[in-house]
Amino acid sequence: MKSEYEKIGVNLLRPFLSNGKWVFERNGKNYELAPAGIMDIVLSPIVIGVDKLLVIGCKLKKIQNIESGFSVLFSENYFPNVDVKFNFFEEKCNGWVYSVEEVNLKGIMTGQRAWICSYMKIYYPNPPKTIYIKIES
Repeated sequence: MKSEYEKIGVNLLRPFLSNGKWVFERNGKNYELAPAGIMDIVLSPIVIGVDKLLVIGCKLKKIQNIESGFSVLFSENYFPNVDVKFNFFEEKCNGWVYSVEEVNLKGIMTGQRAWICSYMKIYYPNPPKTIYIKIES
């Protein structure tokens, strides 16, 4: 049975910390959200892993105990009360780079670029022009 969000085309991830890495579970398998430790070496200083951006978003929203997990709602279509909008910039290192734009979450680093790992291809075979994101506890 689909959730109310899924009925309107909004996807849900629940990242949590496992062995020092941010992961999410899908169909009983864990995937690394963004292996930023590795990517820090190959990405330019103006591009960060989306995992780091989500941690910053959680801090801005005062979400507690994020290591145990939090929710990330995302869609290529606008949905009510989104926090940020990602605008596609380029494909890089088998993932996608987006520029970050504030929508309702102030202080999230507008203009920052964020790299999304190739596991996003589970949801989208090609990089969406925009991705709207909302972070919840």
